[in-house]
Amino acid sequence: MAKSGRHSVGKYAYSNARIKARKARILTKDFMLQLSSAPDLGAAILLLMQTDYRPELEEYGGTKIKADMIDFALSKNMATRIGMLSQIAPRDDKTLVALITGLWEINNMKIAIEAKERGYSFDKISKYVIDYGRYGRAGIETAMSQPTVEEVIFSLSHNSKYKTIIADALREYKSTGSIFAASLALDKGYYKMLGTILDEVRRRDAGSAELLRNEIDITNLTTLIRSKRRNTPTKYVEGLLMDYGTLRKQNLLQEYDRAKDLAELVKSVKLFDLNGALELYEKTKQLLMFEMHMRNELFKKARHLLSSSVLSFGTIVSYAYMKETEIFTLREILKTKEYDIVGSEAAALLNA
Repeated sequence: MAKSGRHSVGKYAYSNARIKARKARILTKDFMLQLSSAPDLGAAILLLMQTDYRPELEEYGGTKIKADMIDFALSKNMATRIGMLSQIAPRDDKTLVALITGLWEINNMKIAIEAKERGYSFDKISKYVIDYGRYGRAGIETAMSQPTVEEVIFSLSHNSKYKTIIADALREYKSTGSIFAASLALDKGYYKMLGTILDEVRRRDAGSAELLRNEIDITNLTTLIRSKRRNTPTKYVEGLLMDYGTLRKQNLLQEYDRAKDLAELVKSVKLFDLNGALELYEKTKQLLMFEMHMRNELFKKARHLLSSSVLSFGTIVSYAYMKETEIFTLREILKTKEYDIVGSEAAALLNA
């Protein structure tokens, strides 16, 4: 045991020291509440300029940043911080970390496919692209230069670790003509790939494996909630759910089928205790309230793991999920300043 402990100390000392330093720069609940209470977008940017986001905000205009440049700054901050994780991870963890953070590469692919279907140029969607990995801005711009959706999907598969997943997405698109089907195939393929490494992650750190499975839970519960509001038949919902979450698909489908409406479905979900989010949804009619709540619950779990982990793989994974939630929350708060989408009620759901 002593030898194993010394090995862990040596293996994770550098990466954990880097991440612990970054932890202090994660935005607090008090700061998020202050940001949410800012009277306008300009005041919110002034506050954000006092944080870890200052370099990226300054690059795109500083206090005079235009509203359509803010997402560029947030995306660049995310890419830099997440990219750091693969660089500082111990050699035998790099593949696992790359797969875990590969979620943002998959999301970039989905953005590209949807944009091409809608006839958008790369410039129109580039601010939403996380410039990370093979499918960062350069990779997505190259793919989107292809003339059709089918050719965009095919071009993404060249020399790719996701080749099989992308081939499934292309097959779905060819057979259905639906970008939704293609995006679903990308998600299913990615989460299946994630599922194959769960045991390896668990051997390194059980808390990290739980975070990964909770990410899948959030995806599934978001799907159920959206489907229930649309009154989608259960037989169609089954094909939308992902494997490897902590909540079994069959149990989720039973709860979905049993619930007479969205409120009853939400009350049946025990994992994230969505009752508070339901109250806010009933005031605003915004489904975003549920995802905000679940992601902030994931943030709390990740923060606890980061605080309790000492020289371990869990420090790397927990930081990734904390950063993801921070960016997600920031984007929604800043949208309230620009469009008044969520409203002040969302403050109750911010990082705790």
